[in-house]
Amino acid sequence: MVRNTALAVIQFPEGVDWGGPTVHVAIGIAASGDEHLKVLSSLAGVLTDPERAARLRSATSVDDVLELLAPAAG
Repeated sequence: MVRNTALAVIQFPEGVDWGGPTVHVAIGIAASGDEHLKVLSSLAGVLTDPERAARLRSATSVDDVLELLAPAAG
């Protein structure tokens, strides 16, 4: 029933305990069709790179988040 893929990015600067490691960023994904696979792939690339993960935790604009999650060229 999702018409357009969308993300919700919530930052917790002080961290939140969700019963495991402290959470600093929560991301909700609503994807149309198989688009969630692209989103998850981009997100995995960010989260496995400590520098990019830190940038996501401290992003201050939608443009910053979109730049981080944009598929790599090539």
